[in-house]
Amino acid sequence: MNTQKNSKINRKPKEAALPFSTHRNVYPASNADFQEPPAKDTVVLIAKAVSYYSPKDEDAFFEWLTKIKSIIKCYGVRDELFLHAKSNVVSQEDLRELVALFCRYNIDTNQLKVFIAK
Repeated sequence: MNTQKNSKINRKPKEAALPFSTHRNVYPASNADFQEPPAKDTVVLIAKAVSYYSPKDEDAFFEWLTKIKSIIKCYGVRDELFLHAKSNVVSQEDLRELVALFCRYNIDTNQLKVFIAK
């Protein structure tokens, strides 16, 4: 007789340099972060229903995100990730990385227009 046990993968989130939340399951808002209005010089970008093809792909997304210096805070509520960026310090390099990240994960790039000088 062959019995199989239901196996769950319990993985601890990796420590991040910024105050990033656990990203395995974007949680209902229980955190006070989203309740505070953003600072005046902050732009909030929204990544809605981001699709990951594997757990390592998800890890790669958040690792990439933590390397973008202009992103100062990230948290999730339901199927949305809120990315707080310092609007007055987004470098050309960071903007390039945001465009690449948003294109790779099919996030609306129109919201990045706010960083383009007129």
